[in-house]
Amino acid sequence: MSRACVFDDIIGQQRVAGFLENAAAERTVSHAYLFAGPPGAGKKTAAKAFACALLCDDGGCGACASCYKIKRGLHPDVHMVEPEGAATYMVSQIRELIHDVHLKPVDGSRKIYIVDAADALNDGSANAFLKTLEEPPDDVTIILLTHSYDAVIPTVASRCQIVKFRRVPPSMAEGIIVERTGADPAQARAALAAAGGVIARAREFLDSPMRREARDKVLATLKDLATMDGHDVLVAARDLLAAVKAPLEEIKVLQAEEIREREEFLGSSAGKAVSDRHK
Repeated sequence: MSRACVFDDIIGQQRVAGFLENAAAERTVSHAYLFAGPPGAGKKTAAKAFACALLCDDGGCGACASCYKIKRGLHPDVHMVEPEGAATYMVSQIRELIHDVHLKPVDGSRKIYIVDAADALNDGSANAFLKTLEEPPDDVTIILLTHSYDAVIPTVASRCQIVKFRRVPPSMAEGIIVERTGADPAQARAALAAAGGVIARAREFLDSPMRREARDKVLATLKDLATMDGHDVLVAARDLLAAVKAPLEEIKVLQAEEIREREEFLGSSAGKAVSDRHK
């Protein structure tokens, strides 16, 4: 691996990291990719690292203003797209994306669209997207993310270069958590269990004493539930409500900071979009 350190963030996917780094360095970049792999495999991290490598003047140093903004979701030319419908992409949402694709980059040499949950593209939204996905402007790269290649509509998948991610072994994920947070192995295993195996979320969990306390209280209550009478259950329920509300206040502070940053870098409309998503 070269010194482009953003690719060091891609855990347990050396083949993928090498492929993306070489594509960025040699400028053999496809118009569209489909990143397919299980939850926790690092698809979103890899997509952001690839975006850094394409827009950073130093090939993805991870430390410059461009890399910082991409990692924080603040770069005006890197767009994270998620379904607006309950379980699918709305056709109107895809049409807005298509309109934006044909606008010139604001701050960089190209634009990158990271489309999460590509399996949520139904026939209507997929059909609206196909022409743009097949022939976007030369300065646009589209990256679709999915847990399963087979879940994506074939006409969508066939227009993308497929990049397959393997499951990160639990022992490797645990080792990474221990190395990067100083947690002991038992704490790392508990964090990964609470985060569904996603390393980034597990680290967030370990950074939050309130979340850890809430989880411990839930587990302790479940352990004692069989021996509780009616009064005990009511008391435990009250305590659990108090415990799970505490992390929500912490999350609200983080969300407020995210909205402030978005408005500072991208304008008030970006802040409103984040506020709507949080609601």
